[in-house]
Amino acid sequence: MADSIVELKQKYFFMETVTDAVFHVLYEAIEKGILKPGDRILEVEVANTLEVSRTPVREATRQLVAEGLAVYSSHGSICVREFTLKEIYDYIQAMELLRNITTKEAAERISRIDLSRLKKIIEEIDSLPGKYPDPDECASERFKLDEKFHQYICVAADNHYLIECYDRLDKLMNVIFKTVNLQEMMKAYSREADQERKDMFDALVRHDSEEALRISLKHSQRVFDRLKKISE
Repeated sequence: MADSIVELKQKYFFMETVTDAVFHVLYEAIEKGILKPGDRILEVEVANTLEVSRTPVREATRQLVAEGLAVYSSHGSICVREFTLKEIYDYIQAMELLRNITTKEAAERISRIDLSRLKKIIEEIDSLPGKYPDPDECASERFKLDEKFHQYICVAADNHYLIECYDRLDKLMNVIFKTVNLQEMMKAYSREADQERKDMFDALVRHDSEEALRISLKHSQRVFDRLKKISE
């Protein structure tokens, strides 16, 4: 583990403050599973590994707690957060509700450039089975492209505060999906979901906000149904 964290050090230690560098090293270590849910983040160990004082490590771990990636244990130490199924459901619900709002808003002001980006993603998704014969790999790539599709819609909504909220939730969701085994959920992205994405795009092209919202709500319900099946 120490060797992997040292490798990340080379990536971030150009940053303006040591605290920022340590935070990004630990964040990526959690995201990549180098630090796993439940692992203790030992201040002295991290400081020695990264060859920094304990102060920036302490500040960085506090920031991880503030970002929702780490928690204080009953003994006062800081551990990588373990997400319960209820927490995962709540985050996904918040993300889907935000997507519904931004889809409706985007339909009213989306540009040709934004539409071109969305069309390209749809084409990439259609080409995935030929590029990735392995079902797991194909599902993972489809999931990534779906995330990008909704992110572009959020940007097209042109609301700074909505984009800020979306980015925060998106970062946390990416960590959740990499630290929790939800492979079955990613596999469940069906042809119906792919068609809903295309229907949503058509509504955006027509600037039909009500239809775009209707399809987005239907798309979200499919997500909730998949998650419910996994939890049973």
